[in-house]
Amino acid sequence: MRGASRSKFFLDLHGHTPGHEPTSSADALADLLRADGLDPHQLPDGVQAARLSGGTG
Repeated sequence: MRGASRSKFFLDLHGHTPGHEPTSSADALADLLRADGLDPHQLPDGVQAARLSGGTG
């Protein structure tokens, strides 16, 4: 994949963290896209809509 990021990311999904709700898939995707340098204002509409509605997709 030409132009693909070769970075490695750690994403804490809080699956077993006491006192934390597990990270939703929309939040996880948004976090990864931002960590890779995407401007938050450029998040795909579906990701933003899911985050605003609390969707776990």
